[in-house]
Amino acid sequence: MAVSLRASKHGLKLVDQARKKKGWTAIAAAWCDEAKTSLATLKRFRQGLPIQQDTFKEICRAVGVEWEEIVDNNLSPVTTSKTEFFIVLSGTVQDYDKQKAEAIVGLLQPLLVNPIITIEEIRKGSVVLVLLGDLEHFERIEYLFKTEQLTELLGVTVEDVRLATINLSQWLEDFLDGSWQTLEEVLGTSAANLVFSLRQGDRASGLIGELIEQLQNSQDDEQQQSIIRSLGDIGSGNREAIAALVNVLRSAENDNTLWTAAESLWIIDPNNSAGGVKRAKLIDGAKLDSMDVVLFVAILPKVNRQLGILLRVYRAGDRSYLPPQLKLTVLDESGATFLKAEATNSDIGIQLKLSGEPGERFSVKIALGEASVTEDFVI
Repeated sequence: MAVSLRASKHGLKLVDQARKKKGWTAIAAAWCDEAKTSLATLKRFRQGLPIQQDTFKEICRAVGVEWEEIVDNNLSPVTTSKTEFFIVLSGTVQDYDKQKAEAIVGLLQPLLVNPIITIEEIRKGSVVLVLLGDLEHFERIEYLFKTEQLTELLGVTVEDVRLATINLSQWLEDFLDGSWQTLEEVLGTSAANLVFSLRQGDRASGLIGELIEQLQNSQDDEQQQSIIRSLGDIGSGNREAIAALVNVLRSAENDNTLWTAAESLWIIDPNNSAGGVKRAKLIDGAKLDSMDVVLFVAILPKVNRQLGILLRVYRAGDRSYLPPQLKLTVLDESGATFLKAEATNSDIGIQLKLSGEPGERFSVKIALGEASVTEDFVI
């Protein structure tokens, strides 16, 4: 466990004054670059949330203020849990003997406090260093990777930096590692409409006001979902329609109703925070029998304090159908199959829905023939 610090309200005012003198906005890229940290970490700092103490000091130094004047001394220092992440290197396991591995650890030591490191082969032609550090450590390593400084630092080609296990609850705190993007970033804006291609069922007819009244008076789940889809079709930018969908998201107990409302809100008010968080990741065909696919994950807080999770798989690049027998599987912590979907000749996407409580772990497996890719998640 490593010590973390957080800024006081007065300290944050001093930081704002200092960064304004530099001509920086609150989320200036120059601020992140100078502090060698990510935008997500900077946002947590500015929200008064705990961050790793070395990063805290760097953020203060970047704007020219003393960190001792910023820290909240009325609150005891807190400890943060460790995060496991991978650094993928080009080469083979044989290229990295114990001496070389120890040398790499030595180069990383200034960035990580007492890192735990192992070497594991993940595919022919590459190896992965498995490290354990704070979340800010990962973000710092990721920053160095994105700016191509990590390859220079280690003296070997770095292919990727990624989290070992995706923490979905952190997504709600605006943290994402670089391998997850918006669907628009992965597929392009027009192709991103695939997100809504699985919407099914008849639409209710009527004006927005009439639809909202029908929704409020209906006790039938299927009728409610039909009305909600109609609001998604005709309610773009309409405040009343948006408010009605937000109300459903804050009160619905039926999972299908919840996700139907989320999808409609994504259409008519895409940036509304009530719609939860949705992200996508491109799965390279080199790992999946030459088939590029996109894994889409959306999460929503539920009324019972659980997290609702929507999983979808699409074919990348166009609106083509998925190959038959492509499988999407959810595995529980023991590795047993929990949920499963399989593509047919007429599917452009397949999906699964589940719910979970904080701390629960699961894995998502995408398989085509003998090839498969697995992503690990914790709620």
